[in-house]
Amino acid sequence: MEFGLTAYPTVSAAAVLDLYDVLSCHGVITPQNVSQLNFKRQDLLGVEKRVPLAFERQLWAMGKKIPRLNNIGFVVGTQINPNAQGVLSHLLTVAEDLREAVYLYKKYIVLMNQCEKIDVIEYEWGMRILYLTDYDYEFTQISTERSLSAMVTWAKYLTQNKLRLLKASFKHENVPYLTDYIAIFGDKVCFNQQETFLDIPNSVINLKIKTANAYIKDMLVKRIEQKMKVLYIDVSLKEKVALIIRQDLHSQSCSSDFVAHKLNMSRQTLHRKLTKEGMSFKAILNEVRKEKVIGYLLDKSHNVETIGGMLGFKDTSSFYRAFKFWFNTTPKTYRTALLASKSSEILTAAFQFDQAECSKA
Repeated sequence: MEFGLTAYPTVSAAAVLDLYDVLSCHGVITPQNVSQLNFKRQDLLGVEKRVPLAFERQLWAMGKKIPRLNNIGFVVGTQINPNAQGVLSHLLTVAEDLREAVYLYKKYIVLMNQCEKIDVIEYEWGMRILYLTDYDYEFTQISTERSLSAMVTWAKYLTQNKLRLLKASFKHENVPYLTDYIAIFGDKVCFNQQETFLDIPNSVINLKIKTANAYIKDMLVKRIEQKMKVLYIDVSLKEKVALIIRQDLHSQSCSSDFVAHKLNMSRQTLHRKLTKEGMSFKAILNEVRKEKVIGYLLDKSHNVETIGGMLGFKDTSSFYRAFKFWFNTTPKTYRTALLASKSSEILTAAFQFDQAECSKA
C-alpha cells in the first residue's frame, strides 16, 4: 500500500493532536463548537497514525478566526507537548547533536507532514536551513511560524542551551507581533525576502543533545525506514511542478510560463521534460486541483462558491464543469455526501498505516 504525495496529503496524527490540544487550552475549541469538526480527538490518538491534512486545515481555520491569537503559529510552535510526540520527534531526542538531528529531520520530515520540506546548505560559518511548504496560501504564514518556532524551541529543549541565530529570513510581510519573532529568532529578522531560512552558527549546530542514545536511535531509524517504504516520495520534475502549483494555485496567473520561470527554465523546456516523464502541465494542474478540492469541501468554513477561485479557476462555471468531469456530480452534492457519510472516519481509516501491508512492502 502506498500513499503518494500527490494523492490526498496526510500528516502525523500526533502533530494534529498537538495543535488540537493547544487550541483547546486557549479556548478556541469548546464543547459548543467542537461539533463543527469532521473528526474527534480520539481519532488523533496513536504515535504512528496518519490523518488527512484536511483535519489540520480545519483547526488552523478555527484559530485564525480568533483576533487575540493572530500569532497562533507561534503559540503552537513554542510549546512542547509530551503527549503529542510522533515517531520522528522521538528520533530527534536521541540524535547525537543538533547537526545530526537536522539531517534526520530533513530526511524523514515527510512522516510528520507531507506538505513540508527543508533543505540544508553547509557553510564555513555554520548551516542554513531552508524551509519549503506547499500549504494552501492562506495557511502558509501560519505553518511557517509554527514550524520554524518549533525548530528553535525543540533545539533549546534538546540541548538545554540558549541559542543565538545569525539570521532569520521570511517571505511574508512584517507582522504586528514582531516581539514574538525577536524572542525566538533574535534581532536579525528580515521580511519580504525571496527565501525562508534560518542561519545557524557552528557553535549552535554542534551542540550535543542531552538525551542522545545510539542504540534507541538505530532501532527508531529501522522502524522509520519500514514506514518510508509505504509512504511514496516523488522527487521527479512532476512533483516540483506540483509543489509550485500548490503554493500559487489561488492565483489565476499560475500558468506553465509562471512555473517554468520559478524553475529557471523556459516553458518549452518544461513541457519537453514533462513529456519525457509521460506527464503534461495541464494534467498536473488538474491533479492538484482535484486533490485540494476534497480538503476544501471537508472544511466547512469554505463556501462552495468561493472554492473555484481558491483553485485558480477564472469563473464559477469553469470550476463546476471541471468538478462534474472529476466526480460526475456537483460540488454541493458531493460535499453533502461526504459529510453525511462520516467522511472523517472514512478518510482516517484510508490513511492509517496497515501493519499487515507494511510487512508485505
